[in-house]
Amino acid sequence: MYSCDSETVWDILAQVHHAHGLEMWLVLQRQFLTLVKGAEEAMSAWVGLVKAMLHQLEDPRLPE
Repeated sequence: MYSCDSETVWDILAQVHHAHGLEMWLVLQRQFLTLVKGAEEAMSAWVGLVKAMLHQLEDPRLPE
């Protein structure tokens, strides 16, 4: 990295290490639609997982 700006560095790292595209969007959508809470899983943990997956699906780099 040649930039001293941390925001620029994080943006570049996110672009490099974050999978995106139609295939990834379809995989995330299928995972989201088939989510089921496990019997031993705490409700708060499951809600956190659902919210995290929703944020991934709302990523502007993924197709609509």
